Amino acid sequence: MAFQWKNVPCHFTWGMDRAAKSVHERNSVFQTENAKLYSDDEDACYMFVYLAYLEFVTCQNVNKGTEESLDKVDKVIDRMEDESGKRAFQLVSLANRAWILSLSGEPQEAVAPIISHLLSRYEEYRSSKNIEKETAYLDAIEAFALRRILLEDRAEEKYKSAIRVIPDIAKWHFELGRVVGRSLMTAKAKHEAKIPHFKRALQLKPDYVQCMAKLINSLMRAGHLKDAWVEMARLEKFDISNNPSSICVRASLYIRDGKRDRALEILHEAERLQHSDVYSLIATTYKLEAKSLSPLKREKYLQKSLTYVEKCLCKHPGSFEGITTKFEVLCRLKESADKVKSFLRKLNEERPLPPSFLFPAFQQMITIFEEVNKSNLHPDLEILLSLYESMVTMLEVTLRECLESDSDEKRVCTKKYRPTLQKAQTVVDKYLKENREHEDMNERFREANERLAHVK
Repeated sequence: MAFQWKNVPCHFTWGMDRAAKSVHERNSVFQTENAKLYSDDEDACYMFVYLAYLEFVTCQNVNKGTEESLDKVDKVIDRMEDESGKRAFQLVSLANRAWILSLSGEPQEAVAPIISHLLSRYEEYRSSKNIEKETAYLDAIEAFALRRILLEDRAEEKYKSAIRVIPDIAKWHFELGRVVGRSLMTAKAKHEAKIPHFKRALQLKPDYVQCMAKLINSLMRAGHLKDAWVEMARLEKFDISNNPSSICVRASLYIRDGKRDRALEILHEAERLQHSDVYSLIATTYKLEAKSLSPLKREKYLQKSLTYVEKCLCKHPGSFEGITTKFEVLCRLKESADKVKSFLRKLNEERPLPPSFLFPAFQQMITIFEEVNKSNLHPDLEILLSLYESMVTMLEVTLRECLESDSDEKRVCTKKYRPTLQKAQTVVDKYLKENREHEDMNERFREANERLAHVK
């Protein structure tokens, strides 16, 4: 009984397995830290479908976690009121069960009933009078996972497609708000683009605490502090004592208002949650506070920042803020180049973030290096050059993996990341020309440029 798996939106056929390692490392805390934010309603289904994928792709076989997640999907489906949504989740759940069983070496008689049920359900879907609504749900299910493996552009398209058909589901507007604006040039513009989607979600679901926190964050980053405080007053009417994202956005508002002591009070109280975002924001706050202190106190605060950023990265190795903050703190502490090089080498080897996030992280580190050394006549160019070499290596590895997986992404990768490397190249070239005594570094720079030139 042949069946074309890609006829059904089954997350094991979305091409996600190519990024299995980085996806797993980036989301290793997904279940333990974020599951509490979901209740046993329809929203939970999206998470359980994704967790089934995450558990399966990590173990490459049917494991207890995969089966438990799919069982939870089925239980939540039974309580869903929207028939189109129920049928869409049933289809995906069946497709996933059939897929994992077919790869597990189970006897044909164990797989056949599932496939038979799947084929029957798929034919019902194709002939349904509500096929547009069911397809909208399928798009949203896929988009939920696509965003979490950092394919935001595709996720945005899927959410927009779903909303055109069913415009009154708050979760879809909230999730769309999280992915829009990625291509815009400034942080202000990106967050301005998100605000209408978060507001629409709250119109549909006024008690949507997660969405309130994201709206406040976007209002704050877009420069609308007064509006952000108004929304914060609404959020504080709910119990947010165990909600890390709400706690962090509240602390961030105090930081923006220059009240870092109050922010640290809030964050230290939230340490009991042991959440990576809380640790990261504590590290950032100490780093900011250090800038206005005397050299002796400055080092003390930077060491505190380093302690908390290490806690953050221990919980969540793929934290973008954690990675860039650690680099900045190491530079400001004037740590030896060997320590920074070791950190960069570890990033390249372990790749806790996929290239679409690591390249911007490297680029931000170069900006940080320039800022830290803007009044330094003798900057440690070993750090800057090691950073550039790491970027070249990352591009080489990324393209090699695209070729090995017979992926069509090679051209896209080259087009997307080469401009970032060229900007970095310009910065390194400028510093080396200003410090001509580093002949050995000039040679390494030429070698890195030759490697980059060979990346086609």
